[in-house]
This record gives sequence, structure tokens and C-alpha cells, in this order.
Amino acid sequence: LDRGASDEEVRRAYRRAREIYAADSLARSGRLTEEEVSSMVGRIEEARDVLLDPSRRRPYDLSIAPSDPFAGHGGVAPEEPEAAPAPKGPEPEITTDTEYSGEFLRSLREARGIELRDVATRTRIPMHHLRALEEEDYKVLPPAVYTRGFVIELAKTLRLDPESVARSYLRRLRKAVAA
Repeated sequence: LDRGASDEEVRRAYRRAREIYAADSLARSGRLTEEEVSSMVGRIEEARDVLLDPSRRRPYDLSIAPSDPFAGHGGVAPEEPEAAPAPKGPEPEITTDTEYSGEFLRSLREARGIELRDVATRTRIPMHHLRALEEEDYKVLPPAVYTRGFVIELAKTLRLDPESVARSYLRRLRKAVAA
């Protein structure tokens, strides 16, 4: 099970595990002693009890927290980070008409205290492409389809609407390339 699995996912996993260790299961056929089966069934039931009891699950989840706070999130910052970085200045204002330029994205990232190398680590976007995005150095960027993916991942990391950011950024890119 993944961290954060729903109660229903826990119940399904429990049922599957119990089926594996049932008396008539092929998986049990002579490979495990009754003591080993009993021990495993006990562990399965204990796991189910802990994962379905919120007062026991939270301490358990914290005890197994990965050292990388973004593991298990596809390399993207979770919606509610445990500890937000210290802001480094005022954030630029975001409205429905905001034009997401490279400079705007950089100033927002810096205001939120997020280092470019952290973005590269989380998104797996090479540093030179992230710099090119922020500097709007379109000659360095890959074809638009890949650039769009990079912009979407950057927007997710900055907790912005990925589609709005990509649409705005690519509009700027097309204008610059056409000029």
C-alpha cells in the first residue's frame, strides 16, 4: 500500500493478504509452517488495525516518513507541505489576467523560498532548461511540447494552475519565436 491509502484500499489489501494465507491457498501448500502462517496473519491483522484507526495511523505514518518529503508524490510537492520554506520577499500578485513570464515565475519561486536546484530535483527537469524557462531563452528550450511539460511541472511545484501557466507561457514563446 502507498502512504495515504484510503480505508477502502486498506480493506482490499487486507482481504487479498488473508486469501493468500487461507488454509486452502496454493501459496501455503507446504512452504510455510503453521507457526509462520500464524505469525504472518497476526502481522496482517495488526497492520489493518493500525491503518484503519486514525489515532494509531498518524504516529505510524510519521514513523515511516521518507527522508525525501516529495517521495510518493511523483516528484511533485505535496498539496500541503509539512514545513513551508521561509519566504524571501513579497510574492507577486496573481490575478486572472496574470501573464506568466519567466521573470514572474522566478520572482514567485524566490518569494516562496524555493531554490532552483530543489525544483530540478523534484521535477527532474535539467537545471539548464529551468534557467532557460526563467530567462525566456527560447533557443535553449526543447520543442514546445516538451517545454509545455516543463512549464506544467514548474507550475505544480509553485502550486499554480498548471494549464493557465502553460497557456500564458507558451503564448509568450510563440510570439517571441514568430517575431
